[in-house]
Amino acid sequence: MAEIGAQNFSGHSGRSEIAMRWMDQWLRAPLLFHVFVIERNGRVVGYIDWLLHGGFGRQHAVAELDQIGLCKDEEKGRGVGEQLIRESLDAMRRWVQEHIPAATLLRTVVWFYANNTAAHGAYAKFFPEVLGFRTQFSEGEIMRRGTCAILDRDSPI
Repeated sequence: MAEIGAQNFSGHSGRSEIAMRWMDQWLRAPLLFHVFVIERNGRVVGYIDWLLHGGFGRQHAVAELDQIGLCKDEEKGRGVGEQLIRESLDAMRRWVQEHIPAATLLRTVVWFYANNTAAHGAYAKFFPEVLGFRTQFSEGEIMRRGTCAILDRDSPI
């Protein structure tokens, strides 16, 4: 995972040890960070982590897609990113249902760089609402939001 993170995120400066320090924080806060991976032939080819926001008495739980990283040498168009989002959202919905009994909705948000053209189409399917813009780390970012009902497995996102 750290190698994939170093390949994908400029904040890691291409160094897997920096990415590993970041990921170590996920392991230290398991109620807040939820990490999922996809393996092919015994090798991690992608990961996603969600950050759960707010208190555990919320009626509308909020999960932010913190990072999604895909192995650079994996063939594009194989659906790894979409599979990670879809399956992890389903797992997050089940986790919220079990651990936050007051929750009836899971609101999801993702921030991504405005110039990341690949992310626009991929995220629009899962996060249809454009909610905001910001400049962070000297680059413009877009925020998208999705909503799914906790008890309705077929709820649109």
